[in-house]
Amino acid sequence: MTQFEYDKLMNTLARALRTQRRFIELLRSGPLSDGKTAYLVKFRGFYRYCVTLRGYDFVELARSI
Repeated sequence: MTQFEYDKLMNTLARALRTQRRFIELLRSGPLSDGKTAYLVKFRGFYRYCVTLRGYDFVELARSI
């Protein structure tokens, strides 16, 4: 992944969580079916969210416990 792709991904994840990029941290990612990818994101150091994207298009957001 290039720096440009990483920046675009982090901006997309921040937009999905409706926050600024400096408040999120990417923990891990994993492929799903139909070309989707699930990203586990830490928000403000406490809350964890699972963000599902297809390419750079937002599909689903779920809070992880």
